Amino acid sequence: MLNVAEDLRETLRTALPLLDGITDAEASVPRAPGKWSRKEILGHLIDSACNNQQKFVRTMAQAHLDFVGYQQNHWVASQHYNTADWSALISFWQAYNI
Repeated sequence: MLNVAEDLRETLRTALPLLDGITDAEASVPRAPGKWSRKEILGHLIDSACNNQQKFVRTMAQAHLDFVGYQQNHWVASQHYNTADWSALISFWQAYNI
């Protein structure tokens, strides 16, 4: 488990400068027609971390759980990640994963 945690920290160390090098305007552009923008991708990663965190905690407390999925496209659209501040999204993603 320690290797997984260190791998995550290394991913953050590597990704943060790359993400910081993307402008807010660039982050708002969809990668292709019908695809998510960088903001929406990062927002999805935040949503995924949120969902996974509660699963990890609940699993530690109970032997058997059934988990429902989530509608990722709905979550991304309803939270309007594409209009969010890029720097704020980066900070939120970083905070959720440290």
